[in-house]
Amino acid sequence: MRTPLPTAYCVALASLLLSLLLAAQPARAEAPRLFLVFTGPDSLEVAAERRHFEAAVTNTSSAQFAATTDVDVMVAECRTELGVGPSEERDCLLRSARRVMVDFVLSVEARPLDQGRYELALDVRNADGDLLRADLQTVEAASLAEAARLALPLLGARFVEQTLPKTDERSASEVEGVQTTQSHDSTPAEVPAAARFDEVSLPGDLLRWLRCPVGQSWYSKTCSGKAYEVTFEEAGRACPVGFRLPSQAEFGDLLVKCDLEAGGLDCDECDDAERCRGLFGDDEGKYWVAEGRLANLHNGDIGATAKRAEVRCVRSAE
Repeated sequence: MRTPLPTAYCVALASLLLSLLLAAQPARAEAPRLFLVFTGPDSLEVAAERRHFEAAVTNTSSAQFAATTDVDVMVAECRTELGVGPSEERDCLLRSARRVMVDFVLSVEARPLDQGRYELALDVRNADGDLLRADLQTVEAASLAEAARLALPLLGARFVEQTLPKTDERSASEVEGVQTTQSHDSTPAEVPAAARFDEVSLPGDLLRWLRCPVGQSWYSKTCSGKAYEVTFEEAGRACPVGFRLPSQAEFGDLLVKCDLEAGGLDCDECDDAERCRGLFGDDEGKYWVAEGRLANLHNGDIGATAKRAEVRCVRSAE
């Protein structure tokens, strides 16, 4: 006759087996938390169509949108403390995002173009304020509301495919009414963040420049949208992850024929400098350099100061 095992021994053995089974299971990543905000003069009209963006995201991923009311209360408190302005608004949004444990802050702005055409721009930032991705969708529509209904699902689908980790087998292109093949940007999600932007470089040069200033996107063979004008402090956070502000010497290398002046350089204007023109055409903008001064591509001066200027970003090739 076989002696039965003690009950305590069986319980301990079962507990050990259960622990081993649980340890063997792959850890499940927490669902990304998102906060969606609409900016610009037409923000209320576009925000009324937010469900089209949210559906494109939640139907194809495990991502969750943070409660708008929670963040709105925090932003209102922050505005009272810091004041109201573009930089203060962004600081308040990011501060609120960190408090509610948000992974991504998504900012959408609509801009009317010529008659019957609109563009919607999406900026994706992490809770630290780093720009991870910029996207742009241009549509033809009879009204801004219709443009939002057409563009928001496309922007949402591309956000899932190109920014979020894959969480299931469904593709963003399965969202009803979404045709991701219409996108001018089809970079796959596994490409590093720095490579998800249109870049230009000179032959044999290890520097990779964003084709457009921050705030604009490359579309239909031109930089579309409005470039951001920011303070130098903001400029340091404006470049996408993997990019940085160019140095005075790097801008000077593009403009060539530079003479050293007090506090800066006097160079050829961009349109007369083959290297600069090859990258940026006849650009006449004023851009921040890493040393805190401006590179004026219109007259070739590098060294002036200003309260606000536009931003070009660069990275070194790996």
